[in-house]
Amino acid sequence: MRPGDFGFQMAGIAYREGLVEGGEDPLWMFAIHGDRRGARSTTTRHDGSFELGEVAKDQLDRPVPSTDDPYWRDVPGGDRGVSALAVSQGRTVGGFHWCNFSESKDWQVITPGVQVCAALFGDAEVGPMILAIRADPDAKILPRHSAATEILIVPVAGSVAAGMSCLSVGDVRIIPASHGVDALVAGPAGANILYMIADRRAAADIVALDGRGDTMFDACRTFAKMLGDPI
Repeated sequence: MRPGDFGFQMAGIAYREGLVEGGEDPLWMFAIHGDRRGARSTTTRHDGSFELGEVAKDQLDRPVPSTDDPYWRDVPGGDRGVSALAVSQGRTVGGFHWCNFSESKDWQVITPGVQVCAALFGDAEVGPMILAIRADPDAKILPRHSAATEILIVPVAGSVAAGMSCLSVGDVRIIPASHGVDALVAGPAGANILYMIADRRAAADIVALDGRGDTMFDACRTFAKMLGDPI
């Protein structure tokens, strides 16, 4: 992965992770399971060591080949997992759907200075909706609003003013359902953020608390309906 990358792993595929030698910059990353029922993990080594083998471009490896294996007993869909991923842009390589904040193609312009890549994943009915948002310096991203589900806000570059607070890289804010979410404004260097709606059904009913509608919320409703069939 490169700086600015974000990816969605296809359901039912073994997750493999390892650090690339030679890097000097600190590493910060996080992962979200689209469906907690399929989040069971296994270890590849019990002595604390780990060796990441060569990963082919078309790698679609799975830790066990049979749906009769106990590994898959609690995974909905067996070795196919829950396949309900739909993304508005990006490319599929080796079991992942990849995007990057620096790419210019297919980002949706929502308001002047604010662009969005949207994705639905996890359970096909109630799974999360995530918006990757890139904003120009000082751009107003969202007004103060409320949703009927939890909201997750994670800056990955630049900074964001959220009410009286300033969120920067490394900060994670989780807003409980039906609580007010402060207006979000990009900092002087702009901002790249991930904004997750925990239950996609709530995207249709996000309410701006300043008494007016907002094009970002209109876009959420549109994305929720029109992202198309899962990958």
